[in-house]
Amino acid sequence: MKYTKKNICIVNKKVIMISLSALICISSVACTDNKKKDSQVGKATVERTEDFSDVRMAKIIGPQQAILKFTTANKASSIISLELKKVNNKFLYFLDGVTKTKENQILTIDASNGNIIKTENKGPLGKGNNKFIDFATTLDLKDAIEKATPYTKDANVNIVESYSFYNKDGKNLYKFNFTNAAENEKELIKKTIIIDAETGKEYIESKDNKNSKESNNTDTEDTKSKKSTPTGE
Repeated sequence: MKYTKKNICIVNKKVIMISLSALICISSVACTDNKKKDSQVGKATVERTEDFSDVRMAKIIGPQQAILKFTTANKASSIISLELKKVNNKFLYFLDGVTKTKENQILTIDASNGNIIKTENKGPLGKGNNKFIDFATTLDLKDAIEKATPYTKDANVNIVESYSFYNKDGKNLYKFNFTNAAENEKELIKKTIIIDAETGKEYIESKDNKNSKESNNTDTEDTKSKKSTPTGE
């Protein structure tokens, strides 16, 4: 075969086309791999976030709506306690209350949609067991969390994993379970803070559940640091 200018041009065009095709294939593979990696990273991030979802950020119904589910179902009732926590990666409300017929009943509510998924009847309420929540003068959830957070004495321990709301010794109380959501288990910190639901002050429970009282200590790490820092001479 004689290599004329025309033949050389045709060969060069074929070489260029093959090279372009190869580059396109390589680019496509690289993009696909990057997308897979990005997807995996994104999925891992979502899973880590989901593991430590803050109740304030979760797409769920509020405590008032959960309580309304109980009162509507029973037409008239009193609430002994309310708890919100994650079970099998899903937020659930547990409402312990009393029906208009004085029966103790516990409702489990799917916090994502408000559906009642379980009803437990515990029978007649025992005598003297009338520690019901008084909602008249209590802090709302947002304000209660703001009051409770400084008592962790750690600015990084500010994620609320779960909480409960109940009455004890004639006081309405919030119990918050805080975490710093550290990925390293050795660095993971969890703290439980109880506050008076009316005053927002920390409530200290004794080990034998007697002589529990409000704490007068409202110092955070910052205020302690300021107090311990000597003034200039």
